Amino acid sequence: MSYMLKPWSILEIIAILFLVSCRENDEVLQANKEEGTLSISVVIDQEVGVTNARYETIYTDSFSVFLMQDSGDTLVIFDQLIEVPEKLILPVGEYYVVVSSNAEESAGFESPFYWGKSSAFSVNPRQETPVSVTCVLANTMVTINYSDHVKEYFSHYDSWITIGDDSLYFNQNETRAGFFRGNSLALQSRLFTSSDSSPVIVQGIIENPKVKHHYIITIDGYDYNGVVNPINVHVDESVDETNLTFSNVHLSEGLMAYYPLNGTAADISGNQFHGTIMGAYSGNDREGNHDAAFHFDGIDDFITMGDVLDSVFVGPDQAFSFSFWMKPDTTHVKQIILAKSADSNCDADERQFHLKLTDDHTLEFTTVFQPGYHHGHRVATTLNTLSTNDTWSHIVLTYDGSIDDEDGLARVKFFVNGSEEALQLTSVQRELESVSDGTAHLAIGNQVNSLGQNCGSYNFRGSLDEVRIYNRVLSNYEAAALVQQNTTP
Repeated sequence: MSYMLKPWSILEIIAILFLVSCRENDEVLQANKEEGTLSISVVIDQEVGVTNARYETIYTDSFSVFLMQDSGDTLVIFDQLIEVPEKLILPVGEYYVVVSSNAEESAGFESPFYWGKSSAFSVNPRQETPVSVTCVLANTMVTINYSDHVKEYFSHYDSWITIGDDSLYFNQNETRAGFFRGNSLALQSRLFTSSDSSPVIVQGIIENPKVKHHYIITIDGYDYNGVVNPINVHVDESVDETNLTFSNVHLSEGLMAYYPLNGTAADISGNQFHGTIMGAYSGNDREGNHDAAFHFDGIDDFITMGDVLDSVFVGPDQAFSFSFWMKPDTTHVKQIILAKSADSNCDADERQFHLKLTDDHTLEFTTVFQPGYHHGHRVATTLNTLSTNDTWSHIVLTYDGSIDDEDGLARVKFFVNGSEEALQLTSVQRELESVSDGTAHLAIGNQVNSLGQNCGSYNFRGSLDEVRIYNRVLSNYEAAALVQQNTTP
């Protein structure tokens, strides 16, 4: 059985189709009035590099993308940049884009964290809007180096940097920069003189470390091919650098008097123990600088400070240290370098101590406990002689009155050019006690009586410089560090 369409049925169908088509076009036009697109035609650099850093290649196609509404609400998240479609159809409105790498560690060698935020942009009806995000390093970078002294003096060493609950370990051969995110970096280094020695600890803190900043720390101690993506990500490779030095030495701590001897006998420690120059004159220091040391003629030149610093030298358990540079013109005669060692008649009744060169080319330190003709005393002398005269040498002497051994030798240490010297007791009188109290003047270049007058025939002949007096025992590492110290405390 067959049927034929009526002519009006065909016209009716055509009319229906026309009406549907018009309705669909109206809907598309309406949609286009409410939406726009984000441009996707930019090539992204893939390789991320930072000056002086070394790590695995980071590809920006793995970066996360956050499309944010102007209100701060997240509209959509793409876990990886390569997932972003070539054209994003968005409702008309205000937006910005945030891009970040996926490094979540707060401390690591191979995990730099990059972050960027676009400017706010508008999506307009039936228009394409390109957007560009510049990602910058959002980490602090840290490199750890070790001073030449550490490399020469210590057999092995290592460091940690702690940030929050995380830490990063640097062995002594680690040259890579570590990447950190946080508000405070705490550093600790261990320096070992031998495999079974206790470590010297060096500590330091970087408060509020800057991002996009490279801290180059020196430890000092003594003893991609392009792809098409929707967002253009630029990586800023310029990183500011800051050099820092952390050390276990604190050479201003306990500094009671400091005489640079740069044309005057002023004490620049802040304690005002200024000296009076008696005959000594300015000369060259060890580096050849003019008027930067004092020369003594060996006859009657000296510098006197008065009866000062007994609170440092006198009494039970007292500790003190002397540090200075010297260049004797001769080492064949007895020469007092630093002393508090005579009464008004230049006799022994008010003696406290003196430090001198002997006629055997050694260094000698005498402490007096019971002044008088038969005064109680100890004399400690170096075994090694100074090799030559007319040569600058750095001397450190430390005295620890709290060490109550039988002979008192353990109370004294000598360091010549940073190296500890072997000692012997060359004279002992009476029981070991504390350094006595007296009225002798503290003096450089000879012993001076309580009237400020030069005593005896043991005047120093040569040059002295950088005289420091501490109210504590300097460590071996501090004695070594003073050899390298310049003319500031």
